[in-house]
Amino acid sequence: AYRTALFSQHQDLFFRAHMEAFEYFGGVPEKIVIDNLKAGVIKASLHEPLVNRAYRRIAEHYGFLISPCLPQKPEHKGGVENDMRYLKSSFLPLFHEAMKTRGMNRPTLEDMNSHLATWCRTMANTRTISGVGESPTALFETEKGHLRGLPPTRPEAWIFKMCRVGSDFRVQFEKAFYSA
Repeated sequence: AYRTALFSQHQDLFFRAHMEAFEYFGGVPEKIVIDNLKAGVIKASLHEPLVNRAYRRIAEHYGFLISPCLPQKPEHKGGVENDMRYLKSSFLPLFHEAMKTRGMNRPTLEDMNSHLATWCRTMANTRTISGVGESPTALFETEKGHLRGLPPTRPEAWIFKMCRVGSDFRVQFEKAFYSA
């Protein structure tokens, strides 16, 4: 598994995490099952979900299919919910103890991601998964041949926003005004 800590679900962080995961694994899966957060899915629907245009561009660049989870069906998320419980019960107590030992009351995001990478490499990816009988590292070795190759470059940053033209014929975007 690729894990990273973020303090936001803003789309630029969401997209960057995808790119980092593809680079970590050395390839791109054929399909990504995505929860219905706004950075990926604008409107969840049983039959016609509306996918974020910027996320669709990233999917086109990397060549993967977007498969949104059905709304209000947590069983469609696979092991993600279980992984969050595992992180909370296994990683977080160790991280808090390490920060307490170092005398840090407010660890940084960099501290958390550094500890998370070490924990994943030394504990999470080497443990034997009950019911499967193998480690995540061993499972990945059998699956990595199914990944598609990485494109030579990362995609350009795409941001699409709905703006309203004011009575003064200007549009505001991220605290700046533009003539329309």
